[in-house]
Amino acid sequence: MDEEKKSEARGEGAERVGPYLLQEQVQQSGDSQEELYLATNETSGATALVRKHAS
Repeated sequence: MDEEKKSEARGEGAERVGPYLLQEQVQQSGDSQEELYLATNETSGATALVRKHAS
């Protein structure tokens, strides 16, 4: 595995919201002021749906 893939696997360079590492954006319909992401808690490893305000 090359270094870039290793750092992605460890969450380095991944966007964080609190203790969560964002994995992928979830598609939504309509105009939303927020974005939804599948995320992983960096401590427990639990998967969550995280809401983030659109920038």
